[in-house]
Amino acid sequence: MLFEVSSSLLMGGLVGYTYLQQSGTTSDAAKIQRICANSGLTVKEGGKTRTMQLLRKTRREWGVEYAYRIPLGLSVKDFENKIHVIQDGLNNKYAIFDITLADIKKLRPNKRIIQQIKQLLRKEVHKEIELTYDGLLKIRVYNDRLTEYVKYDDNLLAKCKGWQVPAGVSRHGWLFHDFEQFPHMIVAGATDKGKSVFLKNVITTLIDRKPDDVSFSLIDLKGGLAFARYRDCAQVRCVAKSPIEAVEALRNLQQSMNDKLDYLLEKGYEDMKEAKEDARNFIVIDEAADLSSFGETDKEMKKALVEAESIIKDIGRRGRAAGYRLIYATQYPTNETLPSQVRQNVSARVCFKLETARASMAVLDETGAEELPATKGRAIYRTADGQTTIQTPYISNDYIQRKIEPHINIRAREESQDGVNKGTATDRTGRGDSLIIEETELS
Repeated sequence: MLFEVSSSLLMGGLVGYTYLQQSGTTSDAAKIQRICANSGLTVKEGGKTRTMQLLRKTRREWGVEYAYRIPLGLSVKDFENKIHVIQDGLNNKYAIFDITLADIKKLRPNKRIIQQIKQLLRKEVHKEIELTYDGLLKIRVYNDRLTEYVKYDDNLLAKCKGWQVPAGVSRHGWLFHDFEQFPHMIVAGATDKGKSVFLKNVITTLIDRKPDDVSFSLIDLKGGLAFARYRDCAQVRCVAKSPIEAVEALRNLQQSMNDKLDYLLEKGYEDMKEAKEDARNFIVIDEAADLSSFGETDKEMKKALVEAESIIKDIGRRGRAAGYRLIYATQYPTNETLPSQVRQNVSARVCFKLETARASMAVLDETGAEELPATKGRAIYRTADGQTTIQTPYISNDYIQRKIEPHINIRAREESQDGVNKGTATDRTGRGDSLIIEETELS
């Protein structure tokens, strides 16, 4: 009896603390207004300082949504630029522990109640927020973090339709990128943040889902290691490992694209879809910054890189109708290595954590990627339909190997009379690398 009374008193005390905490001056609604005021999100009008006005709050299973009217003279962009300030302020510790009524309701009397309470007191709280605007500023405050790990498996693969690949999971469920709707993509992110894993996700998905229709030209300027396991797949036309090889591959791609466009024009078709042709050619460039002519001093190399840049821009501009899809990936995005002509023609972005706000601006045209957590696979996914934070799926090398194994076709390299592989080229360091280009393409 004494134990039951003590447990009831303790639970009652927790409930009382939680009520005072949520209804007092430490409420999130009050903190948000205070944070915004302290960070300069106010206007002067008629000699008075005006700030945001809370109109309503709505409790959800995942947290709370606050709706504010913002003062005239401020835009939602002003608040988006301060999103990290608002989130950090909400996570500023103001109590030894932070619990909610939902946590209290989960306690089960007489079932190791003391252990349950101890676990509750050790609960780590990290609130994450999202902003939207529809005439009112909506600030969603989530009680729990977005998942930090999601595995790529057969169930996820089965959900893909047409030319979709799994982009990642958001607060509102899975997002799938459709390369027919948004044909070109920029993928950016600092080292070891998930960029290469995402590229392998795309390649593996399309080989498995569209084995008879997809072809890949892979340009890996980090030595070819990231794409090495795909080089003998029937769907892979070429693998280039150096800038010189990349230029050669891009020349061939541009010529085949021109041939396809001439064919469509001759037949009177607007694009491959109208021609009822299913073939799609993906050009995946990993570490595209190495193809930038900016800062190159060698005249011959600079000339080659300028040509490469021109072809990439051309594919981005004219490739969609011919069934060509550009995936431009880099860990060093700048306005010089990510030309404006590429950004203008590429409407889809997957941006992992970057080191600086300047790098984020180069990819997303706004800051924010530098504020992402260090979680591997966390990214900002942006298309013309909007922008959201996602956790991209992790695809293991064992899983990749299992999926591409049926498509591996070992091809003997054509040799010249002196026994040297045709297509051998020299990179910037003078080393010889072998480029294999298939003469046939899917049609």
